[in-house]
Amino acid sequence: MSDARRLEQMTREFLELGPTRAPDDAVRAALLAVQTTPQERDFGFRLRPSQRWLPLRLAMAAAIVVVALVGVGQLQLPTGNVGGGPSPSATASPAVTPNPSLTPSPSPTPLDTTTWLTFTSDRYGVSVLHPADWVVTRASEFWDLQADRNMFRVGLVLDTLVAPSNNPQFHVFSMGLPPGTSEDAFLAEFSKFTLDPECIPPRVEWAPITIDGRPALLVANTCSPYAVAFAFVDGRVYGFRLFDLAEYPDGLLFRTILTTVRLNPGDALEAPSPAPSPAPSASPGSSPSPPTP
Repeated sequence: MSDARRLEQMTREFLELGPTRAPDDAVRAALLAVQTTPQERDFGFRLRPSQRWLPLRLAMAAAIVVVALVGVGQLQLPTGNVGGGPSPSATASPAVTPNPSLTPSPSPTPLDTTTWLTFTSDRYGVSVLHPADWVVTRASEFWDLQADRNMFRVGLVLDTLVAPSNNPQFHVFSMGLPPGTSEDAFLAEFSKFTLDPECIPPRVEWAPITIDGRPALLVANTCSPYAVAFAFVDGRVYGFRLFDLAEYPDGLLFRTILTTVRLNPGDALEAPSPAPSPAPSASPGSSPSPPTP
């Protein structure tokens, strides 16, 4: 059997089987054969009929396969140039990674304070909202810079609001600034008098915030789970501190509480001036010592 007849027979058998997809290599070869089959030219000699028509019959048979399958909608032609790689249009575009700086970060959900209760400090001239189940303990003494270093006094000088589990704890304290003491000088003294002064960042790293419409500063201790905020109003310094073992103490809870603070400097009590030390009394029967020349 001649090659042409054999190819035609294979073509009929191929179509009778009802293929749904022709191999990519076969389709490319067929298309290439159709495009590259030369026209008959007279170069001064003639080929025998079988030699002259064989290439064309081969190309026509290959074309029959392609046309038949395309006509019934079953053939998926490969994309791109025949014999070459896939065209740029068929190549999947790389995924575009969004720029994080252009993607807005979601804002934290604000805490609901509609059921919170109001605590008013008669000693320090402050009012603040707190969760309804927190327990309040009022200060019985006045706060000063040295009080934080005295473990026997620190619990007496703070208005304390505590959750039922004893965590977190919120503290309120205040004092009048000594005459001539600047805000920066007070903050430097506060850092010095804390139990762990090396854990308080430098003043330039404190975050500016607002408390009751007044400029304030907030800083988190780097060694202990607490943060503290200070506001200066009418010659007084107001301090607020939150201990929180569960979350960042300078986070949403602390900042939400601070938004409810109201400062009332006129209602604050002044700490009594320290009484002078009494002069030592002479023992009975003794005469006073003569003055030293």
